[in-house]
Amino acid sequence: MVCPFRHGHHGSIALSRVLRGPTRPLHSAEMATDVVRADQAPAEATIPAARPYAPSWLNILIDWIDRAPGPAWAAYVVLGLIAVVLSVGQGWLAGIAKVGEVSLVQVGWGVVTIAFIAAVHLFERVAEWAFDTVRPLTSLTDEEAARLRYELATFPAVPGAIVLVAALPLTLFGYATDPVASGIVGYPPLALAVRGAYESLFTAVLLVLICQAVRQLRLVGRILDRITRIDLFHPRPLYAFSRLTGGIGIALIMVVVMGFILAPSPTQATNLYYALWYVGFVGFGVIVFVVPLLGLHGRLVDEKERLQAEADDRLRSVLAELNRDVDGLDLGRADALNKTLGSVLQQREVLARLPTWPWSTTTLRAFVSAILLPLALFLVQRALGQFL
Repeated sequence: MVCPFRHGHHGSIALSRVLRGPTRPLHSAEMATDVVRADQAPAEATIPAARPYAPSWLNILIDWIDRAPGPAWAAYVVLGLIAVVLSVGQGWLAGIAKVGEVSLVQVGWGVVTIAFIAAVHLFERVAEWAFDTVRPLTSLTDEEAARLRYELATFPAVPGAIVLVAALPLTLFGYATDPVASGIVGYPPLALAVRGAYESLFTAVLLVLICQAVRQLRLVGRILDRITRIDLFHPRPLYAFSRLTGGIGIALIMVVVMGFILAPSPTQATNLYYALWYVGFVGFGVIVFVVPLLGLHGRLVDEKERLQAEADDRLRSVLAELNRDVDGLDLGRADALNKTLGSVLQQREVLARLPTWPWSTTTLRAFVSAILLPLALFLVQRALGQFL
């Protein structure tokens, strides 16, 4: 992938924990915010999982990490150390840094590469948890549920292989079209190969995340359309998929943030191409978060309007009784009708405050904060560009 974040590197997602194994329930998945936190996962489906296609290389890698001895985080620490050595070592091989000299920026890019794999691992678990949370509210059969659960968390093998194979030529194309900005001028073949390998890995992981996000736009919508039980007074199960879509949206926005942090350049903020790149990632992140949930929002609005219509009918009935007694100068029920009227009016006020967006305020606040962060960094770089 040709990415504007130089030195030919890319972005990352803030990740706090990746859980164990695809067959284990999600107990607590926490990111930097509450966007993808699951307080307690329900028991997973007991039916055999349908496998309409083979899993991608990235899903296989994640499953291997799950099966490795020890906790998953330990495996990611080891992989992170290897990635850091490769990231820092290419400078040693190229002769642009002394052996043993460590660049914090290069360390950051090494960590970013493995952090994104861990992020995909996290989203796989959150997808399964979200589905298990919503499934009891749907009309899905066991066969349909098994297939959708698998598709939601698993990227297909064939497109995954295409992405993996295409990542290297895309990375090399970026080097060839702008070698100076890529920072590869003077690199010997071995150093260039090392750098190209780990940057291609990140490109492949990012492309898988983007492609899977596009698939989930359709899958989440299909699942939510099958919901048959909507209770505005108990909306928390309906918020489950917002933690998945919001988390992936934030991950995509973090690509922009990491580009600003790890490859700061005042000229980026004054270049239209870079600005369009940033807007594109942020815009796609918003689409991934919001679009799959719009159908459910419409159904919540319909349910709220139904409840409000019932409350309006009650109000009309109470007012009719009150008017009848007033016209007949019968005040025997005045006190009771007055209390009933107050209760009905309070009910209408309560209904008016019921939320109809399928996400919590915490999730929305975290997502908006993620959008404002690259905007703030962009403005800072523009300000610096006036003086540099």
